[in-house]
Amino acid sequence: MREIFTKLGESVKTTYKEVSSQTLKTLDQTKMRSELSSLKNELKKNQQQLGELYFNYVEYGELFDNTLLIDKIKEVTENINEIEQLLNDIADQQKGSFDDYKDDLKQTWQQHSYTYQKGETYETEEFETENGVIHITIPKN
Repeated sequence: MREIFTKLGESVKTTYKEVSSQTLKTLDQTKMRSELSSLKNELKKNQQQLGELYFNYVEYGELFDNTLLIDKIKEVTENINEIEQLLNDIADQQKGSFDDYKDDLKQTWQQHSYTYQKGETYETEEFETENGVIHITIPKN
């Protein structure tokens, strides 16, 4: 019986660690998405400004120096690409981390770690799960 509580304690600890880790990653993603949205708005404004300058050049012959604006657009675009890549990497890590967590949890409960003692009597309980039937044998006292 003690073994069941030990496994239960391990499962609770593992679950708590995984939930904490996933929560922190989700918070990071939220911050990045907010920054990404701001950068996309900035990019849109810069592109609009470049279009207006070009229109004034074509329509009215106004000269303009677009190098600073082009450099700014390139910089913002690079920042957007970096953040999008980071978001994809975090999503992949979360999936992998969650898959590892599920595997660890399954292993904890599938290990046979009780040593039977001579003269003990036992009772077996059967539980149906989505992965099949689990038989738990515990000593009677």
